[in-house]
Amino acid sequence: MKLTVADQKAFCSLDAKSIYPVPNKWGLSGWTTFEISKAETAVIQAGLEAAYEDVVREKKKK
Repeated sequence: MKLTVADQKAFCSLDAKSIYPVPNKWGLSGWTTFEISKAETAVIQAGLEAAYEDVVREKKKK
């Protein structure tokens, strides 16, 4: 998922074993791995909502 860097840090702090930055430069931009077989459903849902809201905010700026 593509999150803001702040959201990425927040989600990674919830469960660092199953939620972590993509291990390359993409991860530095907010791209985040959610291992769906390990992470809680509610946390994955919240991540999707955060990613969606970021896209909506960006589109409103244009």
